[in-house]
This record gives sequence, structure tokens and C-alpha cells, in this order.
Amino acid sequence: MAKTTMRVAFARNFPDLIGTAFRSFRFDGMDGGACAQGAVLPRISWQVAGLPLAFRGMAVYLKGPGADYFEGMSGNERTGKAREFTLDGGAMRLMLP
Repeated sequence: MAKTTMRVAFARNFPDLIGTAFRSFRFDGMDGGACAQGAVLPRISWQVAGLPLAFRGMAVYLKGPGADYFEGMSGNERTGKAREFTLDGGAMRLMLP
């Protein structure tokens, strides 16, 4: 299951959330393995499309593969619980029925 993760841009915008607790992450994939360094947020909450979303143990990758490519990745730990959802990229809106 893919989990929601954030990257360097998120850390720059919210430095107080990152703190100083860093750790290493290991990835294993089809093309081999890689390591990244980052932080783990014990709990973070925000609203998407007016709905509260809470995450525990969200990783923020600061160095390593993909750390600077994009701001974050939405995993399926939240959207996977819905029967259906709509993501409107133009309006930057997520709709869960």
C-alpha cells in the first residue's frame, strides 16, 4: 500500500513541523533498492475539500531519490477507504462522497 509522503518543498514551507529527528528510509523496487533521509511526523492534520484528514507517521523525504522532484505524493491510506473519489486537478479539489 502506497502511503502519503511529503518532500523537500513541504519541509521548506513548514520547518517547525520537521524538527530535528531524522532517519533513513529504504526502498525496494523493480530496479533495485535505494535509501533516502528524512523525518517522520508523528501526527499531522489538514483539510482537503472541507474534509478533515489526519495522518500518523507520515514520512517527509529530504535527501535521496525523488526528494526534489515534487512536493508530495498522495497515498491510498485515505482514498483507498472510499468506494469512489474524484480528484479535480484544475480546481485542486478532492471530492469523497
